[in-house]
Amino acid sequence: MKSDNKRKLKNYFVVRDLQIRLVAYGMIYMTVVVMITVAVVISPTIREMVWSDNLEVRYHAAQTFLILTKWIIPAATLIVVLYVLHLILITHRVCGPLVNFTHAFRRIGEGDLRQRIRLRQGDYLKKECDRINDMIRDLSLMVTEAKKIQQRLAGDAARLADLAGKGVTGEGVAQGVALLEADVRAMNQTLSRFKTGDEDGTDASRV
Repeated sequence: MKSDNKRKLKNYFVVRDLQIRLVAYGMIYMTVVVMITVAVVISPTIREMVWSDNLEVRYHAAQTFLILTKWIIPAATLIVVLYVLHLILITHRVCGPLVNFTHAFRRIGEGDLRQRIRLRQGDYLKKECDRINDMIRDLSLMVTEAKKIQQRLAGDAARLADLAGKGVTGEGVAQGVALLEADVRAMNQTLSRFKTGDEDGTDASRV
């Protein structure tokens, strides 16, 4: 049975549009660099071959030109191909983690704080991954704390309702109210750690 995780060339394009653009730009850049390098290398030979008054110099220049073109063109092509393959690998190691981040952000938006991002060996953005995982862990701890306080609030409200149903007044009710107020303050303190909307009058989307 073949493994679904077996790497194929097409599997390296995890964010196809972005990676194809980056690879195309890189290929164009490297092609221009190689062409300029080749032109600089063979231009003296071309000058001797075309403009020299000495026929022997022209002959040797022509021989040199043929030898250079025989080896430089395949070498230049190989350089461009290797550079393109290198770009595919590099963009894969960057875009792969970005896909994982996107999935994690979607699940966080849906309220799921249980997952942790795991990168493959050789992937980039490991520091960013650790920071996102730390953020998810901190959010999970705060939400867990809020849930515990909410459970206490529900218990406080149930006790007060029970006391009211039994007609209990005075110190018993006062203690129940005090517990309820303490849990409300704890909930407010926990929720105050979250900033939403324009609470502070600034645009949080601006960096």
